[in-house]
Amino acid sequence: MKIFLVPLNTISLNRSKKLNSKSIKKNSYYVKSQKINKIVKNKFDLLNIDIEGFDIKVLKSIKLNFYKPKLICIEILNCKKFHSLKKYLNKQNYVYMRKMGPSCFFRLKGKL
Repeated sequence: MKIFLVPLNTISLNRSKKLNSKSIKKNSYYVKSQKINKIVKNKFDLLNIDIEGFDIKVLKSIKLNFYKPKLICIEILNCKKFHSLKKYLNKQNYVYMRKMGPSCFFRLKGKL
């Protein structure tokens, strides 16, 4: 995965170009990424995902039935993605709570 250090950190080449096209090559580098299921062995209560457009893909790679976070916060900037996210999380036993800015909050049914 390539990281771009512009005024804000991002993994989105398009976003980094919009923010600062002159320093992209100078301020970018590759990092090795791993799935959370491989590196986190303990359960947790809060899952916060903000990965520049890859949010739903990353969420679907996490074994929610094992970790069972009570609260999930995920950044969604696209309405179409929100509806597919909400449908996916409903199937995983999560209920939509609210949106604050670009962040959507879901809670595990029967928790909070």
